[in-house]
Amino acid sequence: MARNDILGHPLSIEFIIYKTDPKGCGVNVIRGFFLLDKYRFFALINKIFMIDYHVHPYYSIDAEGTVEEYCIRAIEIGMEELCFTPHFDIDPERKELDDKVKLKDKIVTMKSNWIEKYIEDVELARKRYSLEIKIGIEVGYDSNIENELRNILKTYPFDFVLGAIHNIDHISISDKKECGQYFKNKSPEEVCGSYFTLMENAIKSGLFDVIAHFDIYKKYGWEYYGEGLAKSQKPYLRSILTLVAENEVGIEVNTSGLRKPVNEIYPAEDILELAKKLGVKIVTIGSDAHKVEDLGKGLKKAEELIEKTGFEIYRYRGRKPYR
Repeated sequence: MARNDILGHPLSIEFIIYKTDPKGCGVNVIRGFFLLDKYRFFALINKIFMIDYHVHPYYSIDAEGTVEEYCIRAIEIGMEELCFTPHFDIDPERKELDDKVKLKDKIVTMKSNWIEKYIEDVELARKRYSLEIKIGIEVGYDSNIENELRNILKTYPFDFVLGAIHNIDHISISDKKECGQYFKNKSPEEVCGSYFTLMENAIKSGLFDVIAHFDIYKKYGWEYYGEGLAKSQKPYLRSILTLVAENEVGIEVNTSGLRKPVNEIYPAEDILELAKKLGVKIVTIGSDAHKVEDLGKGLKKAEELIEKTGFEIYRYRGRKPYR
């Protein structure tokens, strides 16, 4: 492309460098241009964050979009890295509800060979697309399945393992249709007490790199308890965040709450501020996308919150954190 074409190109950016002459005889001016491809330009002008560490491809029964479709979308919005995190839920008490994975045109069980296919799809995408693509998984925690989870997580070459508490007393608190079965019969104090007991066990288990959507109980719980939830969580936050720091576990900053009536990031700002004071070092960032069009949504707000509370965003490779 000729210089005159670049100068007039709508995706060109001019740079000027002013360099003082070492002999004190004035200033040298270096002027040039570089040309952005349309996807990086789109990302620049929209300030889209370039990392998403919570992405659900179609294997998850509640998700849509193949690994390839997400990768194409990631390139379209200028994303540099994404980590897939399909659900893995094997609580035997919820077998009929949760023991389902989509594999092409079939529904298979969680303990079938779908993870091998998932890894194959990611490896193929790594060869095909100029993206950093990580193999992650979001594991539903319950204390009665720790040993089984430990064996499964050792079997596969995961880069990143999110630990999630979706259920209390084997009832989903993160599902709109199901959560009322639990919330209607519990006080906010009981909800937070049970939730943070599970989280304490999850952290101590050593199974997880990062705790997903830290205060997920507010997703639908706020409709039942309002500000009662925020008050009821306070007695538990200092001890649980100290435990997070001591065990070198991370906290996910998850933007999916911005797409729900609660309209908040998980966790709330005051929780992140306290986490920082208590020595938590690792945070990751994720949209929790369950469909391709939600990839990257809200990450700019999450980035601003992370910066405001004094954290830096971590990535993972082979279960090891790095920046």
